[in-house]
Order: sequence, then structure tokens, then C-alpha cells
Amino acid sequence: MRGHWAGGTDQYLAGRRFTCLFGDLEMPPPSVVAAALSEIAAAGTHTRLALSPEPGRRMWNRDLATPIPVCRLPDDVAAGNPTDVLQHVRRSPDPRSPLTAHVSARHLVLDIDHGLGDGRFAVDLTSALFAHCKHGSTPWVSSRPTRLALPRALFHMFAGNPGRLRTVWRQATEFRSPPAQMAVSAVPWTPSHAVVLAHVGADQERAVNQWCRAQGEKPGSAAVWLHLVRRALAAAEVPMTSRVIVAFDCRRYQPQGHAANGNFMIGLDLPCDVDAPVAVLATRLREVMAAGTPLAGMAAISARALLGYRPDRSVPGERAGAAAGEVMYTDMGLLTRLDVPWRAGGSRIATGLLDPAGPCGITVLSARADDTRTIAISFHDNVFERQAIERAAAVLCDPMRIVTG
Repeated sequence: MRGHWAGGTDQYLAGRRFTCLFGDLEMPPPSVVAAALSEIAAAGTHTRLALSPEPGRRMWNRDLATPIPVCRLPDDVAAGNPTDVLQHVRRSPDPRSPLTAHVSARHLVLDIDHGLGDGRFAVDLTSALFAHCKHGSTPWVSSRPTRLALPRALFHMFAGNPGRLRTVWRQATEFRSPPAQMAVSAVPWTPSHAVVLAHVGADQERAVNQWCRAQGEKPGSAAVWLHLVRRALAAAEVPMTSRVIVAFDCRRYQPQGHAANGNFMIGLDLPCDVDAPVAVLATRLREVMAAGTPLAGMAAISARALLGYRPDRSVPGERAGAAAGEVMYTDMGLLTRLDVPWRAGGSRIATGLLDPAGPCGITVLSARADDTRTIAISFHDNVFERQAIERAAAVLCDPMRIVTG
């Protein structure tokens, strides 16, 4: 057993769960999956598979002696829809390892401590897993990531253009969250993780893209789908705040040839008026990315970790009586790095249940495994009505209703 120095974002996210589902697949036997995971874990701490994340702790243990659990999904669960599979895994009362693989003949579900890595980590791990099942490997396993990846990215982004720091400061001031309002009442609460999936077909996706091209300066895909998600939730009368946390992948700021494993994404809390045109949101996201504000935010979190800040991961025992949803949005786009044995004639899905940050959190994950976009809306179904979230998902399945409505 030896230690691993955890980054600030890793420490901040440790303790939350990220439950990823991939299907329909041609799955190898569980014993082959277990052997492949052991090989990847033994390749080095850069794969992170044998680490034990601890919130707020800088040094994490690495334990190669304990096998990574591989569990077979019950037949009745595996025969159900992806929503049932995800909720079965996340709601399990069994003790949780940092990483557990749940398998069936056509599913792979990875139950991951978020401290191990982000969505990119899950995709790279999944591709590596199937490569090792066939006695191969991938560069993600065989090559080490860049040392001091965050400082090098900061130098690359800001050293040659220090004026960007002024823009970052201006944006941080402009987008600062207002002081939290005191809740008028509170009710007892325990977590009840739930997820609803919306599948957007290729025809609907093309219609949205054609509409975007007609807008003149084409807004980015992430801005468009965030706009559609917010409008769909509003149409379903799901209460929301006037802000949204948007996840940015800071790997975009690394010099060419540099790599980062683990958590290299950051969520920024931004104003987001649900009734504003999509162009307003698109411009805001472009300006934030161009300034390097997400990278600066990651640096701030890392600095707090170095100063000893420990995030509170205790589960609250109560929640606000009147809950407004705090939406977090992650757009993975087309998963070009995902290399898995798709089942011939089956549907292709890559999605996940991402733990909300608190009782009022609503996390949204959008990704495309092929021509079909899957939008996963995770929430607590004892805070928000499942029927309302399902109505929002139904609207998203026909997004032109939002665009032309």
C-alpha cells in the first residue's frame, strides 16, 4: 500500500457518486472484467483504480490487495430499462467501494466515487477495460499523464496574456452569486436518488442543428441543449433558481500533447434567465471559456485545498420546505473516445446518474454515443415530483416544440 497526492478538485468531489451506464454491449464474463480491472489498477496510480478517495485529505491510500468488486446485475433488473438499472445500483444499501462494476449480458455499470475522476475518466476507463478484456491496452493505461498538469495549463493560458486575468476578475465579480436567502421553513429529509432519461433521435437532433444554423452566429451545442433543458423543466413547472452550474472541461487549456486524468472539469455558477434567447447564454459561455475563467476556478479550488479547506460531505437531515431546483449541466458531446463492443442491432447508450450536490440539486448529463443523444436528469424524488421531471424529459424528446413554441 502506498499513497497518492490528490488534487484539489479530486478532494472537493470525493464522497459523491457517479454511476455510469453503457449498453447494449457484448459483455465478457464477470471474471474477465475483474481480471482486466486488476491489470489496469496495477499499471500505476495514474489509472486511479486502487485509490481510496477521502474528502479534504491530501494523501489517499492505494490498495492493490483488495480486488475491485464486479457484481452481476439481477436478471429482473437487467431486463428492465436503463433508468431501472441506474437506480438499482445507486440505491443499493450495500457498503460502497471507490469503484464497483455491475454487469449483465448487455450492460456495464460503473459505480464510481467522483473523487476518482470525471466523465472523461469514465469514458477512458471503459475503453481501456474492454481493450484489456481482449489482452490489449490503450494509451490511457500505458502512458503517464502530465506532471503538474494544472500549473502548466495556467502558465500556458495566462503567462503570455496576463490581461486575461483582468477579464477573469471582472467575470467573477459580475457573475458572483447573491447572498443565500434564509429558508422560511425546513422539513426532515433523507436522500432518495432518482434519474429520468430523455432520448433525442437523429432526426430531432438534425432539426435542432438546422434551426441553429438559421440563427446567424451559430450557438454552441452545449449552450443550445442547456437552453432546451431549462425551457423543458420550466414547461413542466419544475421550480428552478435563476442560475445554473455549468461544467467546463479544463483539458481544453492544456498545451498540445499534455494529458490529465482524474477530475479536470470544473463547475461555474452562472446567471441563466430561462426566458432569455439562446444567443445570450451562448455568448456568456463563449466569453467565459475564452477568458480561461474555468481554469482559474480550478486553481482557486486547488489553492483552498492546499490551505486545508475540507468540504462537508455529511448528509443533511433536513431541506428547505419550498425547494427551487439548483441545476447543474454537463455536456459530454459526441463520445469519440468511447471504444466498446456494441451489440449488433441494439440501442447505443452512454449515460449516468450523477449525485446532486444537495437536496435541491438537479444534475443534467447530456451525451451522444452515436446518432442518439441521451439526456439524464438526476434528482431526489422526495423533493421534486417524478412526474414533473418525466414531463420535462418528454418535451426534450421533441425539442422543436420548445424552439418553435
